[in-house]
Amino acid sequence: MSVFSNGGQWVKIDLHLHTKSDKEFKYFGDNFEGDFIDKLKEQGIKIAAITNHNKFNHDEFLRLRHLANENGIWLLPGVELSVNDGKEGIHVLVIFEDSEITEKDFVSEFITLCFEGRERFDCEGRPKPSAVNLEQLIEKLDKFGKEYLLIMAHVSNNKGLFKSFKIGRVVNLAERQLLREKIIAFQDINDYFRQKFEDGLRQRFKDEYRNHLPAYVSFSDPKKIGEIGKRETWIKIGEYDFKALKLAFLMHEIRIRKPKPPEYKHQRILEVEIEDGSFFGNTKITFNPELNSIIGVRGSGKSALIEVIRWALGYEAVSDKDYKEKLPKYGLGNVGKIKIKLVGNNGKIYVLKKEVETGAVHIEDQFGNDLGLTSLEGMFDLKYYGQHDLSYYGQNPRKLIELLDDFAGEELRKLKQKETEIMTEIKELVFKLKKLEQYQNELNDLQEEKTKIEEKIKVFEEKGVRDKLELQVSYERDDENIKILLEETEKIKTIVSTTKKELKDVFKRMLNISFENFPDTWREKYETLQDELIRNIDQAISQVNSVKNDIESNELKQFKEKLIEIRRELDEIKKALNEKKIDTNYYMELVRKKEQIEHKVRELTDKIQTMNQLLAELDSQLERLGEVRDEIYRTRKSFADKINSSVEILRISLVRKGDKKGFEEFINKIFYGTGISGKKKQKIIELFEDGHSLYKAIKLESETLEQILTPNELNKLKEKIQNPDIWWELVTYEPSDIVRIEYRTETGEFKDITTLSIGQRATALLSLILLETNMPLIIDQPEDDLDNNTIYEAIIKKVLQKKEGQQFIFATHSPNIVVLGDTDNVIVCKNENEKFEHYQGSIDNKEIQRYIVNIMEGGREAFENRKRVYLNWET
Repeated sequence: MSVFSNGGQWVKIDLHLHTKSDKEFKYFGDNFEGDFIDKLKEQGIKIAAITNHNKFNHDEFLRLRHLANENGIWLLPGVELSVNDGKEGIHVLVIFEDSEITEKDFVSEFITLCFEGRERFDCEGRPKPSAVNLEQLIEKLDKFGKEYLLIMAHVSNNKGLFKSFKIGRVVNLAERQLLREKIIAFQDINDYFRQKFEDGLRQRFKDEYRNHLPAYVSFSDPKKIGEIGKRETWIKIGEYDFKALKLAFLMHEIRIRKPKPPEYKHQRILEVEIEDGSFFGNTKITFNPELNSIIGVRGSGKSALIEVIRWALGYEAVSDKDYKEKLPKYGLGNVGKIKIKLVGNNGKIYVLKKEVETGAVHIEDQFGNDLGLTSLEGMFDLKYYGQHDLSYYGQNPRKLIELLDDFAGEELRKLKQKETEIMTEIKELVFKLKKLEQYQNELNDLQEEKTKIEEKIKVFEEKGVRDKLELQVSYERDDENIKILLEETEKIKTIVSTTKKELKDVFKRMLNISFENFPDTWREKYETLQDELIRNIDQAISQVNSVKNDIESNELKQFKEKLIEIRRELDEIKKALNEKKIDTNYYMELVRKKEQIEHKVRELTDKIQTMNQLLAELDSQLERLGEVRDEIYRTRKSFADKINSSVEILRISLVRKGDKKGFEEFINKIFYGTGISGKKKQKIIELFEDGHSLYKAIKLESETLEQILTPNELNKLKEKIQNPDIWWELVTYEPSDIVRIEYRTETGEFKDITTLSIGQRATALLSLILLETNMPLIIDQPEDDLDNNTIYEAIIKKVLQKKEGQQFIFATHSPNIVVLGDTDNVIVCKNENEKFEHYQGSIDNKEIQRYIVNIMEGGREAFENRKRVYLNWET
């Protein structure tokens, strides 16, 4: 009958129901059992009890129970008993376990015991008090041999506890360990009596008063079918089992809600399905919205399951990376696939699929539509801590900033994303500038070459031949341009001729069109149009030829004649100059070269102007980067201040750019190969706060650096920063902020966690991890390095407070986490011949309970022996 596929669930419960067997209940239909169960189903009631006044109709109950089972409803036998106590008697609800109710009507038997031969109803059918008072009733129940729930009915009304008992007597019940232990719940207590009752408990028990509070519940107490479900109480349970039901009442603070259950709005993993895994095979595991505990002996696959989820969702291992990166491969093999169904931070359901073979990620909506995404970043956030990760953070104080950032929220994530984007833009600018720096060097070389050429040209000027030679140069230049002019004229002819051919093709397609109804006169019109356009094109080609021929016959002919004349004259000059050892061809080559250089200089000058703009943009981006980093610091500090004001055992402080060790490592990397001593490096670290300030000092050869470094060392640094990668790293490097976490010890003194024991460090870090967030939290063995008392205080109490609004997935060896944490879903892992098997369910499930005892307590015998020792110690 179990419907608890992913462990404990909130179900609607009503343990005060009357039927037509009760005189006060009115029914006028002809299908009572069907109508009754239909109403329970309509109201969503999953656990119900029949509690008629002073009677129990066994046959009617069995008929109702059969129908209830068919509809997934657990129906329990009971009675609303009138107890002979107080002013006018008190009504109580007694609910019995149902394991033997089919064979035996033990409820009626118990009612008979309580009345001891007295009449149950008066002459008008109203219930009369039994022969027992409240304490005698409890004695009879304990001796009767059946599991039971005892609930005080409608305590604020007539025949209710507070109408019959004074507050002092109710408190006396608590003093005698009868409240909560025996009397498990109060039905429908009003605010007035609740306040008076709890005030009385406070006066007697001080801060311990809550330990004596029974559950406050609200049930229908219907007088007709239409009233069923008019009041609501919800209970969290993981199995239709009477002991589980009783446990839920005993743990009512976390297991009972009214009038509504918690509404799960937080992001969470719904299920993980693996196909074709080498170890996992074909496995499907569902997860509860609250606490999930993964248990099993060592080597059973707990960590492998944690790590394959981490791998699929794209999170990196923090410590023991080599080992943890191998676990997904071990679990999935070469062809395994994993599918994770989850609820994002927007409330939508997503399905993430990932294959080992390709590493490809596909994300679908709940209907199977591919969303074209390869990541759920920004839509699903997870906090993951693998085995030994907490110890790693505790032993690496510089990494604590990462831990703080994990919990500082979406605002910080966006700022860090913005920081990354700006750094990428700066890198692009640096590489562009480095390329433009080469243009500056090239321009300098060209300017030098131009100067040399101009010096050589002066030789010709001194010989008085420059003007004569420049005339030839001028004509030769025009001759080259005339060739270009005529070539372009030929291109015009080609364009026009091509247009003529394309036009003919278009008309051919048009004239081949046929119509059935359209008048055929259109064809003649288009043919006429074609002829006219073709004639115009032919005329245009003729005009182009005419212009070209005219130019060639006139202007070009005159120019050529003049050019021949000039060449003849200049040949004579060349002969004379050659006799004087002057090469006129060399002069012409120098002039041509100079013109080329001047053209290139103009191009490079434009590019260098761009470089100045990029330098200005680089300064602007570096300023933006500094502003974003300042905002990151402020956001971190704000979060730290929030922690300090809300968590008494932690105190967090921040040092801006405080990671001097990280700065030292960076300087050693940048200065590698320069031969600069460690002492000088240390001096530089003391004088400069970040890479950008150091870069400017190197570039400008500042006095500060000149006092520390030799000219040769400074030159080596300048040479190093010519590398664009080093340039970019240097201008964007900033030592990380340092977070200092102090933990309040048992003496009340705050101490830096780096000075604490391993257990105290782990406690402090867990206190930070379990702060406000609704992100799913996955931890592999959170109990590592903690003693049992600390596990309860640092983990279990926090989880119990938070799990309705946050999903927890713990792989654990600690029975305290599983049992005292009231685990909603236990996943038992087994390794059977190198193949993964699992069993899952709530701790209410008897099979799960056996696994917990055998795996985590060393077996039933060990558990019982330990229990006997503890009980002996108590005495």
